[in-house]
Amino acid sequence: MTTTRKEVKTQISKIKTDSVRQWLEAQKNPYIKRVLLIRKFEERIAKDPNDGRAYTNIGAILHCAGNYELALQMFDRGISISPENVHGLMSRASLLATCPEANIRNGNQAVRDSEIAYRLAEDGGLLDGYSYIRRSYLKVLGASYAEVGDLGGALDALSRALDVCKTRKAEREVRSLIDTAKSGQPLLNEKGFIDWF
Repeated sequence: MTTTRKEVKTQISKIKTDSVRQWLEAQKNPYIKRVLLIRKFEERIAKDPNDGRAYTNIGAILHCAGNYELALQMFDRGISISPENVHGLMSRASLLATCPEANIRNGNQAVRDSEIAYRLAEDGGLLDGYSYIRRSYLKVLGASYAEVGDLGGALDALSRALDVCKTRKAEREVRSLIDTAKSGQPLLNEKGFIDWF
């Protein structure tokens, strides 16, 4: 059964704030979930227009939904407000390095963003004890290097990502990325390598 936008808006308007999580669990509708999350972050921006993290989160939702141009605008806005926003920098790098639409990709900017974000995350202790975050960030770094044709940089980052894999599934994924990089192909991924939503 296909749900129309009008039906979704009607359903959303009936939702009480305190029951959103339970309702989403019952509905399992990713479109509604994205709309509600965007609404939540728009409310944060209405209260504080300088909430760079809220713009980053909207960008991440839009990236996952395939709205790459608007996602990039949200990442840009969030980073302009908070230039050392690690999640914003790494999310933008992920989009710029892995987007299936060539006109969105910008390897040089992706390398700059991912290098800065990785350094900030390491220096700030954001990667300590979180192998999945380190792995995600290293995959973005590897994809960024692959996008500019730096095979050595890509393989170095991806090898370090492989070193922190804790599951066979994660190992298979990173090994596949290494094989793709070795073939000289970009590491494209519709949703990028940052797990958000």
